[in-house]
Amino acid sequence: MSSRTNRAVWADARFLIGLALVVASIAGVWWVVAAARTTTPVAVADTTLLPGTPIDESDVRWVEVALGEAEGSYLTALPKDSTITRPLAAGELIPAGAVIETARSTVTTVVITSTVDVASTVTVGSSVEVWMSPVKDRGYDDAQVLIETATVAAIRESTGLASGGTVTLELIVDRNQVAALLDAQASKAALWVVPLGGVR
Repeated sequence: MSSRTNRAVWADARFLIGLALVVASIAGVWWVVAAARTTTPVAVADTTLLPGTPIDESDVRWVEVALGEAEGSYLTALPKDSTITRPLAAGELIPAGAVIETARSTVTTVVITSTVDVASTVTVGSSVEVWMSPVKDRGYDDAQVLIETATVAAIRESTGLASGGTVTLELIVDRNQVAALLDAQASKAALWVVPLGGVR
């Protein structure tokens, strides 16, 4: 009788353990499915946004996104007096790290005139290098990179006879690069831009 009772108790224990495992498995699947269905409103750029651009509700739209492990990586609330820190394409989810207080922005805009034609791939929002050739004797010295990364904010092409078909670009650069760019222009160096790619 004792042996039979022990076998019955052991069978009951195994049954309960098996039942607990099944319940735990079902609960785990339910949790995964519920997590996948949980969405958060995330800000999306409504138009192309450039570095240094103040951002408000008119610049964004909100979409429901299942962020999962990316929770906290994207903008879920729009801070006041905020500025974009890097180019964002229209329709792109806005990373939380791409928005800072306007007072902390380190970029500004400068205007240059390109000595040569600008590549057709260079558009507003493009990331570009700025190259220069210093004046030497009656010509120019070897070309060199002046600014490794700038963002095109505007392009204006002059077609009049006096302008010679020059292209003027408004560039967004770090403030600590402004002096070098102004010095190059003051010295009559030849300037032009080379595309690094589109909005990124």
